Amino acid sequence: MTYGLPFLALLVAVVVMANVLARRRQDARRITTTDFARQRGLAPTADENPLLGAYSPLPPPPGVGVAAPRPDVLEAIASGRGTVRNVLRGQTIAGEVLVLDYRMPPDGDRHANRRFGTWAAFRVAGVPTFQLFRRPRFAIGMKFTKLDGAPGFSRRFALRAADDDGVRRRFTPAVIAACEALPEHKEWQLSAGGDWVFATFGRADGCDLGVLLDAGERVASALGAPSRSSRPDDPS
Repeated sequence: MTYGLPFLALLVAVVVMANVLARRRQDARRITTTDFARQRGLAPTADENPLLGAYSPLPPPPGVGVAAPRPDVLEAIASGRGTVRNVLRGQTIAGEVLVLDYRMPPDGDRHANRRFGTWAAFRVAGVPTFQLFRRPRFAIGMKFTKLDGAPGFSRRFALRAADDDGVRRRFTPAVIAACEALPEHKEWQLSAGGDWVFATFGRADGCDLGVLLDAGERVASALGAPSRSSRPDDPS
């Protein structure tokens, strides 16, 4: 009893201080992203989830083993799982873009290594479902899509696709070049499907927001080139 009240007071003080520091970090982050939005002509929409209900998750695959890739990031955000903050919306040469901070829910899923990150999401009509990430040293049981004539790409990246042939057709030399131009000191991860391409390398602070947007835009624009050229009103 002698130490009960002082200990409780100390605990309350620690909790209050932690909340104050967390709020300050959130405010500083919001200022950073809002300033970036002004510089790039994007519109801040605070913590609104712009993709809520925009996509229905696929049913779980039957059987056991390594499942085929799916638009997992889109599925999670569209179903309201996790936390979305600091959303920016706008247009680039690749089309509609969203930039957002996203924290995945602590549900023990296989994406624990990317629990939190800043994502740039580009709307790309008809993009095939795939995942792209740094090629791991060991990938027992995983099957990667091989691209002919791109040895440098295959040494650096692992590409997993739901439809190998469809992804090979979409990964034109321009797409491969855009991927190879991604800054090498970043842990790039791309998730595509459901007419969206998501790109991240973790949390993007300061000038890294521009790196994420610009490099992701080049990949998304190259991926969207086949669909744009097939439009009836395209002069080519």
